[in-house]
Amino acid sequence: MSTRQEILAAVMALQEDERLILMEQLLERLSPTADSFGDEEIAEELVRRDAEFENETAGGLSWEELRDEPI
Repeated sequence: MSTRQEILAAVMALQEDERLILMEQLLERLSPTADSFGDEEIAEELVRRDAEFENETAGGLSWEELRDEPI
């Protein structure tokens, strides 16, 4: 049995929730942008976007425009 097959067998022996956690951890490490933004940067961006929305400077589409756009 190859190492990959052994690893897969070991993973499949885990409980479902443990497999999900492992999958999330592996996907985080595959994503090229996983570490691009820290929590503080994300929070600052959310505050900025909220301020734009509240000041009606965000632009964007109305619900009617979005709804009527072709998919």
